[in-house]
Amino acid sequence: KNGLFIQKIIRKHSKIITGCHDISDGGVIIALAELSIRNKKGIKTLIPKKIKRQKEWLFCEDQSRYLLIVNNDKILREFAKSHNIEINKIAEVDGENFTLINHFEIPVKKLIKYNNNWFEKYTQK
Repeated sequence: KNGLFIQKIIRKHSKIITGCHDISDGGVIIALAELSIRNKKGIKTLIPKKIKRQKEWLFCEDQSRYLLIVNNDKILREFAKSHNIEINKIAEVDGENFTLINHFEIPVKKLIKYNNNWFEKYTQK
């Protein structure tokens, strides 16, 4: 259902979709970090208040969940409602830091450096 919705919105409203990432390996937080690294842009994320089990929400490797980066929230919300799809705004592209509000903040440049160097450091242990 969700995958078909993604295909439909990309076909019908491709101009509002600036990015898309599945939430599978590593969960929401890894998908957001990968987007931040790939695009060299800051992201501010806020865990929704209704989430009681924050670690599970951040790292759960759910299938058929997606992050969409859009330039028009209104069109996305209307299209999702018309297709009976639940959507939640969880982050904004903003600044030069990868931020999980009330938890941590790291400059994207540093995140990129860690991402590029982790395997070398791992194999040297």
